Amino acid sequence: MHIHNYAIVQSTTHATVEVCTECKKKLITKQDKKGRIDNISYLKEHARDTAQPTGATANTFKRFYGKSTH
Repeated sequence: MHIHNYAIVQSTTHATVEVCTECKKKLITKQDKKGRIDNISYLKEHARDTAQPTGATANTFKRFYGKSTH
């Protein structure tokens, strides 16, 4: 499984367009009328950015950043 490293290339009030800096995959995240996004799919696609050194995402964090400092 490839974990992407996204960079925002365009942002509007209705959507955000991101491109992976490693494989060039394009991701368009649409917002509903209240400005909300689907949190579950966002977290799956942005695992590298949202992993924490402790808790449920500790193994993902260690995979990207090595051992935790805690």
